[in-house]
Amino acid sequence: MVNFVRAAAFSVASLCCLLPCGRSIAAVVGKAVTPEFSGLTGELGVTNFQIGTPAGNEGLISSSGFFINFGSAGDSFGYTGRDGGSQFDSGVFRTPVAFQFLDDSLAEEAQGRQDPTGIIYSTDFGTVFGSTDTMNGETSNTDPALATFSATWTFDISGRSGGLGISVDAAAMGDFESKTDPTNPDKFDFTYSLDGGATFLPLFTSEYIATPRPEGNFVTIPETVLPFPSNQGQLDLTAPNQSQQDFIDQGLEDILYTMESGMVYAFPDPMSLEGVTLDNTFKTVNKAIGETAANSLMIRFESVTNGGSEAFLFKNLTIEDGVVAPGLDGDYNNDNVVDAADYTVWRDGGSPDSSQAGYDLWAANYGDSLPANAASIPEPTAALLAMIALAGLASRRS
Repeated sequence: MVNFVRAAAFSVASLCCLLPCGRSIAAVVGKAVTPEFSGLTGELGVTNFQIGTPAGNEGLISSSGFFINFGSAGDSFGYTGRDGGSQFDSGVFRTPVAFQFLDDSLAEEAQGRQDPTGIIYSTDFGTVFGSTDTMNGETSNTDPALATFSATWTFDISGRSGGLGISVDAAAMGDFESKTDPTNPDKFDFTYSLDGGATFLPLFTSEYIATPRPEGNFVTIPETVLPFPSNQGQLDLTAPNQSQQDFIDQGLEDILYTMESGMVYAFPDPMSLEGVTLDNTFKTVNKAIGETAANSLMIRFESVTNGGSEAFLFKNLTIEDGVVAPGLDGDYNNDNVVDAADYTVWRDGGSPDSSQAGYDLWAANYGDSLPANAASIPEPTAALLAMIALAGLASRRS
């Protein structure tokens, strides 16, 4: 994975750390799933959007084409968001928000109840894209292939001057399973293709994280975590009718979820995206694609999930120009290794150069690799180089 970091403004004094920190000056050339979304209004550089369904489920696509029209309030795939009496309320462009997505903990606890699942705060009415419980009575409760949906955005990336960087803000909450589980898979994968190519390359890959259970299936509830005294002490994880709070473990901080009210819940087996462990606060995940002569970029989100207590949301799918990946010639699928998989990408026309020269470049670098934590290299601009020169001149004069 190659990460990049954006920088909006800096001083001469900060130049000494600009390059080592992996910061780059980048321009946003495309953006989808913006909080202001209303149709394609509010999106930047998006020329097309399309939802894909399993064969036979085409009738579930909404008339606007922006979401799946499930009948249950707990099933969702598509553009959505909390209603708040604005032009962005559910209807033509947004599906009614699934209850798993809503953090209603403030209102529920005021009534003496609990809300153990939710991501969207009570004051957040912006647009997001969500997936939850696509395996249901309208698709299939047993066959993941009949409940796998996709959403594809096409961006105009012509007229750029540098390399591409892609980022997304993602959040997830629930007890997830492996995407290879034959009956209860949870998959939230992003891929991309250049210039309409049939080959889609990995972009942001999801994977659940299997968390261990304490020995004897007992866990100690920290007194400082939960405000309800009845939930403190020793709890048996194998006993029936245990709440999600019973899974709290002092040593597994990555599965603790803090609600808007301040209440803390815990689920085992959280979801990760491109190695980033997700929770119910949006986290930015990014990757540098690097130089390409392509004029269009397609990003596809594909998901299948089974379970009414598992929520996945994302927003601000952003394309930036001026982000350069570390140089590894012949690595056409951007996995930091030049191997047979890159030949397949070249053969299928998905590499930046699908000519004989592209093949020769792959062959000459076969077997090369980069460290897994390699950072992106910022692309220097004329202004940046001038500032570095001035900084150097000032330091010599002093």
